[in-house]
Amino acid sequence: MTIPSLQALSSAATLPLPTTQGSPATATPSGQFNFQIPKSIEFQPSTKAPQPLSSLGLHEPTTFGHLMQQTVRDVNQVQKVAGEKVRDVLQGGATPVHEAMIAVEESSVAFTMLTEMRNKLLDSYQEVMRIPV
Repeated sequence: MTIPSLQALSSAATLPLPTTQGSPATATPSGQFNFQIPKSIEFQPSTKAPQPLSSLGLHEPTTFGHLMQQTVRDVNQVQKVAGEKVRDVLQGGATPVHEAMIAVEESSVAFTMLTEMRNKLLDSYQEVMRIPV
């Protein structure tokens, strides 16, 4: 099986789809699907300027310890929100499934980042402890 080049895909391409009985909407009569990849995608910058933490009622961390505490609180909050969204989806609430899945992924990435920060801190501490005095 050969993989088509990006240039070949940038123009209209035809991919075979399995044909199923009774679903003519998913495939053309020849069993092919036509699609067009856009040539350019424009980035639209946000017009909203980021707000400083103090305007949101939050205070910027002043020490490394405060920064770590705030990071743990933020990760905890992201995980709580993800849990609430998943619970709402499972109970048949108004939260769409895709929003819950995005929240779960954000929670996973935030927790992974926190774990890696901890690992780097432990490695740094161990390195400092190995320094001869």
